[in-house]
Amino acid sequence: MTFTKNILRAVILLGVLNLVFGGQTGKISGTIRDNQNGEPMVGVNIVIDQLGVGATTDMRGQYYILNIPPGNYTLRFMMIGYAPIINEEVGVAMDQTTIINHDMTFKVLGVEEVRVTATRPVVVKDLSASQMYIKEEAISEIPIDNVASLVGLQAGAEGVSIRGGGSSQTAFIVDGFQLNDGRSNMPTLALSLSSVKEVQVQSGGFNAEYGNIRSGIINVITAEGSQTGMTGSFSYYYSPPAPKNFGISPYDATSYYLRPYLDDAVAWMGTTGENYEDLNSNQEYDPNEPFEDFNGDGEWTGWDSYTRAQYADFEGWNARSLITLQDDDPTNDLTPAAAQREFLWKHRREGFITDPDYTLDFGFGGSVPGMESLGNTRFYLSHRSDRTGFVVPLVRDAYSSNTTRLKLNSDISKNMKLTSTFAYSEDRSASTYSWTTTPTGAMVSSVYSVASLVKGGSNILFMPAYYSPADIYRTNVGFKLNHMLDESSFYEVVYQYLRNKYSTFGTEARSDSLYEISPGVWRDEAPYGYDGGEWMNLGRDNSLIQNHSIKIDYTRQVNDKNQIKTGFAFNYADLQIRSSTESDKDTWTRDQIYDRPPFSMALYVQDKLEYEGFIANVGLRAELNNPNAPIYKLDIYDPTFGQGYGADLEETAETEDAKSIWTLSPRLGVSHPITDHSKLYFNYGHFHSEPASSYRFRLQRESNGQVTSIGNPNLEMERTIAYELGYSHSIYEKYLLNVATYYKDVSKQPGWITYTNVGGSVNYIIPENNNYADIRGMEFTLSKLEGRWLTGFINYTYMVQTSGYFGLRHYYQDPIEQRDYNNINPVESRSVPTPFARMNLVLHTPKKYGPSLGGFRPLEDWGLTFLTSFRAGSTWNWTENNRTRSRPWVDTYSISSRLSRTFKSDMGDLEFFMDISNLLNSKWLSYAGFAGSRDWEAYRASLHLPWEEGTEHGNDELGVYRSWDTEYRPIFAVDSIGIVQGAPQSHEIYWDKSNDTYRKWNDSTNDWDDTPISQSDIDKLIEDKAYIDMPNIRSMSFLNPRQFTIGVRIKF
Repeated sequence: MTFTKNILRAVILLGVLNLVFGGQTGKISGTIRDNQNGEPMVGVNIVIDQLGVGATTDMRGQYYILNIPPGNYTLRFMMIGYAPIINEEVGVAMDQTTIINHDMTFKVLGVEEVRVTATRPVVVKDLSASQMYIKEEAISEIPIDNVASLVGLQAGAEGVSIRGGGSSQTAFIVDGFQLNDGRSNMPTLALSLSSVKEVQVQSGGFNAEYGNIRSGIINVITAEGSQTGMTGSFSYYYSPPAPKNFGISPYDATSYYLRPYLDDAVAWMGTTGENYEDLNSNQEYDPNEPFEDFNGDGEWTGWDSYTRAQYADFEGWNARSLITLQDDDPTNDLTPAAAQREFLWKHRREGFITDPDYTLDFGFGGSVPGMESLGNTRFYLSHRSDRTGFVVPLVRDAYSSNTTRLKLNSDISKNMKLTSTFAYSEDRSASTYSWTTTPTGAMVSSVYSVASLVKGGSNILFMPAYYSPADIYRTNVGFKLNHMLDESSFYEVVYQYLRNKYSTFGTEARSDSLYEISPGVWRDEAPYGYDGGEWMNLGRDNSLIQNHSIKIDYTRQVNDKNQIKTGFAFNYADLQIRSSTESDKDTWTRDQIYDRPPFSMALYVQDKLEYEGFIANVGLRAELNNPNAPIYKLDIYDPTFGQGYGADLEETAETEDAKSIWTLSPRLGVSHPITDHSKLYFNYGHFHSEPASSYRFRLQRESNGQVTSIGNPNLEMERTIAYELGYSHSIYEKYLLNVATYYKDVSKQPGWITYTNVGGSVNYIIPENNNYADIRGMEFTLSKLEGRWLTGFINYTYMVQTSGYFGLRHYYQDPIEQRDYNNINPVESRSVPTPFARMNLVLHTPKKYGPSLGGFRPLEDWGLTFLTSFRAGSTWNWTENNRTRSRPWVDTYSISSRLSRTFKSDMGDLEFFMDISNLLNSKWLSYAGFAGSRDWEAYRASLHLPWEEGTEHGNDELGVYRSWDTEYRPIFAVDSIGIVQGAPQSHEIYWDKSNDTYRKWNDSTNDWDDTPISQSDIDKLIEDKAYIDMPNIRSMSFLNPRQFTIGVRIKF
């Protein structure tokens, strides 16, 4: 009773953290009976060899051992007069109960002990949610090298986005410590795979102990140093330098960015070509039309209209030169050749990939020398370094990260253990923001994210510092004290400190040295392609976020049917945001500067009820979130937000304290074992999470004082109400079939609202809880967990998501502007299914397989893995002739593989492997290839769509493409070729509706061909998609070609 009172007092004093701190231990329980009469046995001793802990059976022959770290153990069952039972390979998983029952026999002559090897049940009966559980042995067989890719294998998951929720709704927990970015709530997944023992990914049904979470939990247990010797592993992955796009380089002379300035056909006279007299007014040079023969070759020089449409317009070096000669500045006079040389000087950067991608990943541990008297302290030190090159270089040519982590385990006493972790990581890349502040500290990493930036213009390709360099430094210190009070109860105290330092900075000043780029023409080094430099390297960020958290959990096994767990903690955040842009031009200077100290508390209680046909987790979580920030009491169109006033907003505006927010989150999970091989499960819960700090606290102002964005500390907690119903079935004790259906009611999502007064002097954004989503889905997973020759899984996810918002996203003080806005902005997206699937197939040859050659077996321990993914294309909507049109993108798939050979010895294992991503070298059209909206519209208009008529009728989906090797042959429908104005181009095809024939123009006769094009030729053109107008940025249209990675792994 006294202990309970003390716990309650602690709840009042400390409160509870809304961070996720999940259970990291499991339980073993069971019943021991007499083999002869079936009666329960009292006083049987059960001991776990590796831990030295155990239990004794009660009057009903039942026992339970709590607080067991995940892993495989040996159990000893001992009773005087009975043959001891040694049960090996007993697996324990996080938050789960392993049931081990035995019948003991009287000791007879010659029988010293009974040895049993446990097998992990295919259907985990006390699990009431969908979950992927994968151990280190299985991880090493999959062609991946990071945790994020591993998580994405779960049904319902796309990367770390689970069941339609954003990545910020997923918690990443390592050894009981949460690792989510304090600024954006995004998981920080940098972790050495060499240190990982097991990973658990749960996509629903979270117990009440979990808070600040709505979509998924990634729970990782890492290796612990051994008391008996040194253990560890080393891995190295190497990918040789190779392009990350199909086709030509964007730095090629024929690329979208360079050809108009270097192709002699247009570079001097401009992309319109040599001047000509357009006799038929078709805005196209036609044979026999008079022209100005500038180069004296007797032929008209220039591009046809279709080629011109693929590139930016350029007036030509002759015109550029003339401008310099006619102005009043004699120092800038340039000949056409010198003007081109100046262009080449500014665009001299070469972005060819010359450095490899690599990952270095290792970890090792053992006893700390001299610490035997201090709890036999063990250590495990792990490190990971990786480099992933960009498709084109920015201010840096790759994303890189370095992570080092030290884990210490100490046995303070037999019943008290201390775990300490110290981690430091650095991420280096480029900011995703050019001339705006960096509200989330985001940086580029993927091929597509860089390619999407490049489409912004040639400055990005040739000016290294267009996007500022960005670093993030993360420090994590954690201590976890675990104390077993008695056989039935234990508590855990956790303290964690997180520090995230963001640094987006300026590059070194340019040299003022001059270079002679053409005879008599001197230029400074330039920023590789930009005359001024005001728009380059503007982003700055020197923000710091620190989190302190403390939490206490208490667990008690009340009886064999009830396990109670309660917990509380407190979290305090210190946000110091210093984000800005720096420029010589005041117009491009702005800042986000503020300090905020929010804190949060929560309390939970849950009961795990365990009956033979009914296992349930019932819980309730209460959370308090205090923004600890002021609210500015201003009218929505108050002039204080405007130019000249906003700079003094903090001093002049009246304020009040933001409100604290209480939330209650009931949780229920039920598992109903139907047979020994099957179960039904159901879960329901309310889940809340904090909005990202930028939504709640940001304050951005221009150099003139105008407020352009302001946070809302009174935002409510984002909420998801989730339901899941599932069925699991073991097939032949080898396969696990899992079917799950789910529904998520997502509400109170923050979204930015714009307010504009009459005249526009006040124009800013502020967030409100106005967004919502409904997500429904079904998942199928078939797994083969163990096998001598074959293991793997296949899963399929069918998901439908509807999203929208309440109210309006833009409010105008002017009612006329408001009416015009309301007429063109829908408030809900259409429900479109987006199924996706994955298959991982692992083939391996067993130990001692095949012939022996002098003791060496060349066919044993080979592995071949195929990892396949499929995704249905998303649907895009647009307005055409006042009608809403919708078409899906094409379905996509990818196949990766790994071939490996392991050499095993008493000292350890040596493995060589080769990974191949995009095994079939499949090409999928990328939106990054479109130079702008006109380019996109031209592509879309060229497709043959279901609602079109005649020859233009078809069933094309977005993403279909014409091979670059196929000549472009557009097909037009006309009532009659007689009404076509001017002379068409010879590669154009016209379908004459009046006589249902296909015709083309003959340049030689300056008339239509007498013979219509045959239907077979038309069918061939349609089959080849020759009519499709392809994206202008050819080099970015297809990304991620086949890539080879070789590697080695050593385990000792």
